Amino acid sequence: MKDAIIREIISHCITMIERFWAGGELFGNTVVDYTNAILIFCIFTVAFAIFGFLLLQYFERLANRTETKLDNILLQIVRNMRPPFYIFIAGYLGLRSLNMPEVAERTIFVLIVLWVTWQIMTALQLLVDYFVDRASVDNSNNRGLQAVLMLLSVLAKGGLWIVALLMILSNLGINITSLIAGLGIGGIAIAFAVKGILEDLFSSFSIQFDKPFEVGDIISVDGEKGIVKKIGIKSTRMKSMITGEEVVMTNKDLTTKKINNFHRMTKRRCSFDLHVTYETDREKLKEIPHIIEEIIASKENVEFSRAHMRSFDDSAVRFSILYNYMSREYRKYLDAHQSILFDIQDTFAEKGIEIAYPTQTIYVKKGSE
Repeated sequence: MKDAIIREIISHCITMIERFWAGGELFGNTVVDYTNAILIFCIFTVAFAIFGFLLLQYFERLANRTETKLDNILLQIVRNMRPPFYIFIAGYLGLRSLNMPEVAERTIFVLIVLWVTWQIMTALQLLVDYFVDRASVDNSNNRGLQAVLMLLSVLAKGGLWIVALLMILSNLGINITSLIAGLGIGGIAIAFAVKGILEDLFSSFSIQFDKPFEVGDIISVDGEKGIVKKIGIKSTRMKSMITGEEVVMTNKDLTTKKINNFHRMTKRRCSFDLHVTYETDREKLKEIPHIIEEIIASKENVEFSRAHMRSFDDSAVRFSILYNYMSREYRKYLDAHQSILFDIQDTFAEKGIEIAYPTQTIYVKKGSE
């Protein structure tokens, strides 16, 4: 029984082949149709192979001549397009010239869309990694920026995959309009739910890329002065220079408030007043600016600017002094300023110039009885 069935199948196949070679059709296609399909497949396979080989040779020579990594990334993208990929593309182009069942044609089309999308996504992810790595190398000492770049890389890749998924669904004939609308409404709802977190997140991006301050800088915000220790995704931490405690501030506050960054000063300007008594004679008053200038000019890393008698106050004559300390180091500046004050005190004592303090002199006039 089995032998009879097999013989009948073989006989049927032979009859179909004979009719096919005699000018008939096989699965709805003639010999000419199959010949054309094979020719198209062969032509595109050879063309893709030659193009891929020439492209590979070009990028290999370019990578050997230059030190940049971008050409290496492009070379890797070309290498990822292996022979099975372009052979499958050539086969699809050849099969399009044949009459195929709708199910078979649809299946091949879906496979083509998925494979092409995968190749494109692989190439785009390599480019994203390249630009993120380059930015990371340029800011290797900034851990906060490293974290932001990694987050941006994940978000970029996730966004690309969402776009790729929507494109696949669209090519498969699925109406994605309602899906996009649903994603938009859902995105708005999520954005309102995590509004505070998103504000701090984007503020963190602003701080990392605009760089109003960096880790290690001394800043002052709302009267809080400290050293920046960490710039995070949601908050920034600094160590108070007054009490030594850790101060945590949200990134949103840091992007909306005035920040004084003392670390980026090239020099410190110091302005102070000096008061002497009204009993000081006129010649000594004229000499005081020259005395102060000599004292300040004699100090290392100090640039004298001016010293003038400014006003007659209630209980003293006021002098205004201004100089620049040619470094941002706060402790060294304080040492220099202290030395200037000590020298002024010593010189005034030698010359008999009395430094004033708040006093009141009451003159009592005795009237006639």
